[in-house]
Amino acid sequence: MKHIIRIFILTVLFIFSSCNYAYAQKSHVGILGNLQLESQGSGNGTIYGGEIQNVQYLRVFGQTFNVATNLQITADKKLYRSQFGGAARLRSTVRYSPIPNAKPFFLQAGLYAGGIVFPNTTPTANDEYVKYIAQPVGGAGVIIQDKKGEYSIVLNYLWLVKRAIYAQNKPLNFQGRYIDGWTHGQRIGLESAIAINKTRWLFLLNSSFGKFTYVRNPGVYGPVLGNVPHRYSVTEVSVGLGRKYGK
Repeated sequence: MKHIIRIFILTVLFIFSSCNYAYAQKSHVGILGNLQLESQGSGNGTIYGGEIQNVQYLRVFGQTFNVATNLQITADKKLYRSQFGGAARLRSTVRYSPIPNAKPFFLQAGLYAGGIVFPNTTPTANDEYVKYIAQPVGGAGVIIQDKKGEYSIVLNYLWLVKRAIYAQNKPLNFQGRYIDGWTHGQRIGLESAIAINKTRWLFLLNSSFGKFTYVRNPGVYGPVLGNVPHRYSVTEVSVGLGRKYGK
């Protein structure tokens, strides 16, 4: 945890000391391919799928807010089941620069919400299940953009607040819902949008690295498996195309 925060702070200081930046306001929307690699502690294998990204600048009472939203639809492999499940993840944050003379710096807050569905392992089995979570997130970052909007680079840090993971054995069986466990973590991310041949089309490249902790509910898994912290990391890369919109 401390190492991630130190790396983020050092990178921010390097950007402030070496870059000539302007806070251009260019909204865009895009579609990306997504790949995620998790360490062994997560129990998951390779995760891949698609992603929709929208970054919009809004003026409210003379202040500029940056709303960054990413929606992922992925196939997630659960190792102990040797099976893929379908997952959806939504991350949306509002970014705001509170310091007039330091526009590249911003604070951000928002929500991460996600869920996954695993079908029965065999046609006669009855072991399908659903898990889902909603977590508040907060953090800070820097954004570097040229005056003409030819490129945009965002470095940001997010803290995911500890929240319960809910589970149930059927997608619509909310009466059978229970707390599977709890999770929290942090991530650093890099988002880049580069204009293609000075047009409104953009090449999009995102990457991130996060460290997370998951604890099973002892009331469900028992005293041996429950309350044991499972720490793992996630490395993520997304590549795609976008297009600027608005003025």
